[in-house]
Amino acid sequence: FAEICECIWNKIQGEEKLDRETAAAMRNFVVNFSMVAWNACCIQKSFADVKAFLQKFADENFDGDQCALLPLLDAAELKWREYRNDRDIIASAEVKTVNGLPQVIAYLKDESPEISSAFKPFHDLMNSPEIQERLKNTPPDKLEEEIGKIVAEYNASLPPPVPVTVDDEDEDDVEYLSIGEEELRETYQHIQCNYTRAEKKKCIIGIIETFPFLSILTHLWDVKFKTSAKSKAENTDLQDLIITIFSVFMQDTPLPMMDEEDYKQFTEEAKALAEDFIQNKDDFYYAVQIRSECVVLGFIAETVAKLKLPQKEYKRALSVLLTWGIMFEFAREAQHFAVDDESSEPESYDFDKENLRVFQLHVKLRGFRVSADVLVREDSTFEELHNFINPLFER
Repeated sequence: FAEICECIWNKIQGEEKLDRETAAAMRNFVVNFSMVAWNACCIQKSFADVKAFLQKFADENFDGDQCALLPLLDAAELKWREYRNDRDIIASAEVKTVNGLPQVIAYLKDESPEISSAFKPFHDLMNSPEIQERLKNTPPDKLEEEIGKIVAEYNASLPPPVPVTVDDEDEDDVEYLSIGEEELRETYQHIQCNYTRAEKKKCIIGIIETFPFLSILTHLWDVKFKTSAKSKAENTDLQDLIITIFSVFMQDTPLPMMDEEDYKQFTEEAKALAEDFIQNKDDFYYAVQIRSECVVLGFIAETVAKLKLPQKEYKRALSVLLTWGIMFEFAREAQHFAVDDESSEPESYDFDKENLRVFQLHVKLRGFRVSADVLVREDSTFEELHNFINPLFER
């Protein structure tokens, strides 16, 4: 979404040769136009329907002004062509300045219920006949200023915020952090681009030794799919996906011993999710949205779907890998919500003070393409590590 916004405002700024102030004001309109176009692409069945919807939107709200219609259509074309599989509805979007540069912030539908519920009265106000009439009679060059006045009036009418008390017992609670989509995609692309076939084979052998139930997928290594009438390509993407899941989870999520009953339950859950994904993706995403690792399960399903496997093999691969994802989800939740036994002594780490070792750590700044390899003495404390890493990343 941010890339689409940037493309549109760069195009407008280049064509119109806008000054800095005008460009900054224009970005807010571009972000909102792009949000409308994005959501239209998620809702409508064809691009012709999208264009008809946006034309009607521009006619009703901007009297069909081309300055409004063209950015809407440009944003919709980019969304439809480049990001058609992304079906997330955007609830609101804004532009913030970070380090002197504009940055788009988008909130997904139902991503934050408290924000959505708080936004509804303002949304209703903006759509009221009185406000719509007021905006309709405002000259285009004064529109943003008028909206600012409406926002100020609305904020002034709100009651003062109620102080929130925090229970001291909850101060040490740690938020559950699920695996992020960026981490999955980066790992998957890294394995695709940098691992040789021999390295992949070695990894797969080791993974299957640890997780024997994955062995039922090995026959798919030889499944061929046509790339043209005369050539065929080996389906290695499934191996890449397995290595990705293993790499992302096994850093900190060892699977506990599971009995046959547990495995049966996970398998049944996975089969139901696989059936939902094959029959109706909306049912699938509705079912996984409340799961702690919904991003991982969605990533598995979307990636397997792109492999173009025959129907029977596709269903089997999807069920098996979703089972694996649910097993990791179970293990991560068990680790996160485990209750410490207060009576037990904390584990200590022993080291030889006369022969200290050095650990090499690969440190990655989450959300940015920045990383560093650092050497750390084994007698270092976490506080010392913290004080070393923060300035390293200019934090």
